[in-house]
Amino acid sequence: MSDLTGPIPSELTNLHQIRNIELYGNKLTGTIPSSISKLSSLRRFDVSYNDLSGPIGELFKIASLETIHLKKNHFSGKIPNSIGRLKQLSWLDFSENMLVGELPELSESLSFLNHFVISQNMLEPPIPKNLCNLVSESISDISCDYVACPVGTVSSTGKATIDSPCKRCPDGTGNFYIGSIECHPLSQREFLSMFYTVMNGNTWPSEHSEGWTNNEVGVCDWAGIICDSSGEVESLSFPAMVIEYNEDLLSGEKAWWSRN
Repeated sequence: MSDLTGPIPSELTNLHQIRNIELYGNKLTGTIPSSISKLSSLRRFDVSYNDLSGPIGELFKIASLETIHLKKNHFSGKIPNSIGRLKQLSWLDFSENMLVGELPELSESLSFLNHFVISQNMLEPPIPKNLCNLVSESISDISCDYVACPVGTVSSTGKATIDSPCKRCPDGTGNFYIGSIECHPLSQREFLSMFYTVMNGNTWPSEHSEGWTNNEVGVCDWAGIICDSSGEVESLSFPAMVIEYNEDLLSGEKAWWSRN
């Protein structure tokens, strides 16, 4: 198919015996119909390479699904926890969307899963260990890198392969999310935001996280940040943890860390 436009018609979900929906490579817009979960016989759902958006949760209520291909759209929101109920699932590609948050724990019953791609989203660590085992079980070196490159590393596909490991970003550059394919220069704000993510800042007490997620507050006004007279960050200070680094860290030169 090619050049289909507009939304996916909701009437499609009245075809209760349909097993395959393949609408890839079109110019479809809108969201996945909210009634998609009625298709209890659906095995394959492929809407890759379109301009669809919105959440994907209703799709993961269809226990019969074996293939889900959502690559290169604008889907947003979190990956639903109900993914673990799709026991027949063998192929899942979320890549090149706008999904956020952490990956849910996957059921050990997903024994058929052999293709899982999440690169180029806005997903945060950690990667569940059981997912790492599922994806890597046919590879002698079991590593979560085969699911997605860690924050601060990249590969051409956003994950490691046997021939192409994830590589650390050059000094002075980085990224914020797992499964990235590129590094970019980091400003003070970007570096500290990445630090917040890696250090699970969402679990910090409010008095130590104040300002860290507010784009309208300058970094020197964030809790625990100490700046010099020119507005350059000098150190981070938290109870039971003092992290210091010289200004070269933010310019990509040698840096040092100390923890007390």
